[in-house]
Amino acid sequence: MKRRQLLLGSNAVLSTILFFGAILFLYQIAEKYRWQLDISQESRHSLSLDMRQILSIIEEEEPIRITAFTSQEGRRDSMEKNRFVRDLLQQLERNCTNIEWEQIDFDRDRVTAEQLGVSEYGRIVVQQGKERVDIKERLLFQSNGSSGLRFYGEEELYRAFSTLVHNERRTIYFSTGR
Repeated sequence: MKRRQLLLGSNAVLSTILFFGAILFLYQIAEKYRWQLDISQESRHSLSLDMRQILSIIEEEEPIRITAFTSQEGRRDSMEKNRFVRDLLQQLERNCTNIEWEQIDFDRDRVTAEQLGVSEYGRIVVQQGKERVDIKERLLFQSNGSSGLRFYGEEELYRAFSTLVHNERRTIYFSTGR
C-alpha cells in the first residue's frame, strides 16, 4: 500500500513539473514570436502601410533611439497615456530591429531629462546619430470629451522618422506688409 502511494505521489509531482515546464516553454515562444490579429474597424491597432514602409527604410539606416518621458503622475489620464505610448513603441520594436526605445519616469530620472534638455512631461525624443526630433505630449493626444483620448502617436512618430530619414526640415515664411 505504501509503495503504491509513493508511486502515485511521485507520478503526480512529475506530471505537475512537466505541465509547468510546458507552460513556461509556450510562454517563452509566445514572447519571442508575437502574433497579433487586429479585427477592429479601420485597423486602429496595427501599423499603417506608410509606417511599415518607413520602418523598412530605417532597417537599412543608422539605428533610431526613442526616449519617451512619462505623463505627469496624478493626472486622471496619465496611466492611459503612458500605456498608449508604451504599446506603440513595443509594436515598432517588433516590426523593426533598428529601433531602440525606453520609457523614462520624468519625476524619477531627472538626470536623463536634463541631459536631453527636456523640461516637460510626456515628451518623446527621437534621435538618429546627431539628428533629433522632439514630439510634445499635446501633439500626441486629443481629448474627445466623454469618449476618452484620441492617440496620434503613430502619425507623429511617422513625421519624426520621415524628418530624420529624408533630412527634410520644413520652413514656413511669413511676409509682412503688402
